[in-house]
Amino acid sequence: MTLNCFSNDGSQIWIGGKSVAKLNKITPCASVGRPKVNVPSAGWYDFKVLYWQKEGTACLESEWKAPGGKRQLIPNSAFGYK
Repeated sequence: MTLNCFSNDGSQIWIGGKSVAKLNKITPCASVGRPKVNVPSAGWYDFKVLYWQKEGTACLESEWKAPGGKRQLIPNSAFGYK
């Protein structure tokens, strides 16, 4: 699975306790990169995003792309709360 996250001004993303991406600079809405994330089996994984805003506008978006699929916003139904 490929993940893409956009933020303004910074964010750090962890999946399963492992840091997979970080953006730490004052910028308009920008990609933190497209890390490839290994998902060994279907199920629930801890997904944590720390987001900070310094000045001006704000954004935080996450997209994913499964192998052979197309890139799309991660739907609300993919998230849960424990």
